[in-house]
Amino acid sequence: MFYDERSGWEIRNLEQRRSWAVDAPTAAVVIAFMQPSEPHDVRAALRPHGDHDVISSRILALTLLGVLSECDGPQNDPLSDWAAFGWAEAYDYLLSTWSYPFEDYSKRGQEVDKERMREYAAAWPDVVRALPQKGIDVRPLPGIQESLDRLSSPDDRGLVDRLLDIASVAALPIETMRSRTPGADYIHRTSPSGGSRHPSELYLLALSVEGLSRGVYHVATLEQTLGRVGALPPDDRDLRDGLPGAFRLPAPTRAIFVITSHFERNMYRYREPRTLRTLYYDAGHLGGLVEALGDSDGLVAHGHQGFVDSYLAGLIGSDGLAVESPSYLVSIGLAAEAESPEKRIGKSRLNS
Repeated sequence: MFYDERSGWEIRNLEQRRSWAVDAPTAAVVIAFMQPSEPHDVRAALRPHGDHDVISSRILALTLLGVLSECDGPQNDPLSDWAAFGWAEAYDYLLSTWSYPFEDYSKRGQEVDKERMREYAAAWPDVVRALPQKGIDVRPLPGIQESLDRLSSPDDRGLVDRLLDIASVAALPIETMRSRTPGADYIHRTSPSGGSRHPSELYLLALSVEGLSRGVYHVATLEQTLGRVGALPPDDRDLRDGLPGAFRLPAPTRAIFVITSHFERNMYRYREPRTLRTLYYDAGHLGGLVEALGDSDGLVAHGHQGFVDSYLAGLIGSDGLAVESPSYLVSIGLAAEAESPEKRIGKSRLNS
């Protein structure tokens, strides 16, 4: 069961690879049956919240859909076994991709791809191109061409303006392309992405940036805005423990760009288990672009995967593997504050 303030309750059946938008009484029935129960016990428990006939009709409908099934005695529960090792979300991924057919794209590759996408779109519209705008204190980002022009001609702008230009160039669409199958237009960004899925989201942690309050910000690709989504610890000690890779610059870390992977956008098209790796290709492309932009215009930058996943996910407020998860970070400092022209990577030093 999933709940979203905008769209309401949703049932997702990973084995069937299907989902249904449902009302509150139906959601209550599903939640009540998450532990093996008799229908009459569920009806009695939910009596204060719904009519007896309504609850009974929901139980019948969910049974016909295969969401509910009879339980005869003790059941083997692989999820509990995986969860004991901290792999509950990994099991969800395995379940949703298990036995998914692999196609030989060397034969009729484009035709097979088009047929698959039409089949997918007929069952579920392909409309998600980016996560919606998040946060408060939303401010517009500069236009991408405007930012490119400024980055090409360095000046004495403040750090906040340079960071906003990097966010604009890295995350905003440069053009759209009409989809060949039912669904929203594809977007093109400055970094490449397989199938124009662009499953990577961009966040900014402002540690010490004049003109931008210390906190966590989300870069909204479609709305082209920056929104504050959370606070940071008052000093950097906790951040150093949770994000050690972000503090290996030759200068004090002023800001950190965080790249997350939004799994649904990628898995809509690429559904075989092995295609999980394409998420990290995408994050790597975007991370490399951010680092290249951050190593110019009087700044120094360093990309790294040295962070505690759960800690960083908590900072940005991501929903784990069910929605998005941190994949990469790029820390930013001022070149004028660098102690040497070298970058710290672990205990070694590499010349930049």
